[in-house]
Amino acid sequence: MLTGARILIVTSVNLSANPRSLKEVRSLVAAGADVTVVKFTFDNWSNENEQRIEEELKSVKWIRISATRKPYLPWLASTLASASSACMLKIFKSSNRLKAYSLDKRSYLLHKTLNRLKPEYDIIIAHNPGTFWAVSNFATANNIPFAVDIEDYHAGEQGHEVNETLRSLMNSVLSKAVYISAASPLILQHIIDDIDIDKPAFVLNNVFQLSMQPAFKDLDAAEPLKLIWFSQYVGLNRGVQDIIQALNLIDSFPVHLTLMGNCDEQTASVLKNLLSNSMHTLHFKKPCSEAELLETVSEHHIGLALEPAFSINNDLALSNKILTYLLAGNAIIVSDTKAQELFINTYPQVGKVYKKGAHEELATVLSRLFNGVDHLYQLRRAAYQLAKAELNWEKEQDIFLKHVAANIHNAA
Repeated sequence: MLTGARILIVTSVNLSANPRSLKEVRSLVAAGADVTVVKFTFDNWSNENEQRIEEELKSVKWIRISATRKPYLPWLASTLASASSACMLKIFKSSNRLKAYSLDKRSYLLHKTLNRLKPEYDIIIAHNPGTFWAVSNFATANNIPFAVDIEDYHAGEQGHEVNETLRSLMNSVLSKAVYISAASPLILQHIIDDIDIDKPAFVLNNVFQLSMQPAFKDLDAAEPLKLIWFSQYVGLNRGVQDIIQALNLIDSFPVHLTLMGNCDEQTASVLKNLLSNSMHTLHFKKPCSEAELLETVSEHHIGLALEPAFSINNDLALSNKILTYLLAGNAIIVSDTKAQELFINTYPQVGKVYKKGAHEELATVLSRLFNGVDHLYQLRRAAYQLAKAELNWEKEQDIFLKHVAANIHNAA
């Protein structure tokens, strides 16, 4: 379907930190496309995993930009460009270039990098806000169609106030894209309501390939009850305190809670000190590859999505971890953000919802699941089967590839 199509994927992070772009790249390669990826390199936890990704996808052409201070001059230039753009934007308020540079200095580096490339692509797909203007500018100047994976409502990520600079930039860029995709129905609807869209717009769920589904674990129903929560970073604004406070109220059975992600010592200390009930154990685990993550998650009874709706986006986004829990065969407990409650109402057979901040209610949910062994098993089985039959990348990629094929430069 896409044999020989020249496709450029652009991200302002790397593929380890942007699993949506990684899945797109894998699908495009499998469909026969000639794929180039522009991404950033870091000196952090993702290096080893990024190397594995490059070894796996040997046919992909990688264009790497340093996100560190080495080399120093590009870093300095991008820093100065970002700072000066923020000042100049007060005068030249309609400049999308200044908006982009002021919001993310990687936009400057991407702009310089893209302008050095030959305009020989059939379509460009932008991921993350730092890429939006740079891709739009390069694609428009060279008459190349481009698409935007908006994923989240980025203008509403910092709280319940909208970042009007980013909102304005997004509106301008999305009006020129051939399609947009988002990671949840409510995010997509919010974008549609916010912008006058006259082009294809669709949900692309953050699901995994079925080939990555671990074997279903017939976990011992005996103590302890095993819970897991994961993210790239363990923070204090992700609802983790809810589960720890709930554990403090449970005295009838032990619980083992795993928190997986990068966690600084101060955050870990706060969470450890919050757990006052010595019956339960708290374990911190470092991030790992997708395959290792799924295997680890599958060894737990329940997966937790505890988002506190601290921002517009946090309330509307469908947490990636929910879809991971499905594939791994976990029962799911979610807080009642708009997106997560909608998900459980749509698929009530896979989990439970509690009111965010309601520790007693959460403790009651856990107690009922521990005491209802058969029901817990049924939830886990239903989640595993839902991923197998419906919510997997094999289903989602058909939607993605169809839209790419319909909009490539040389499409009939």
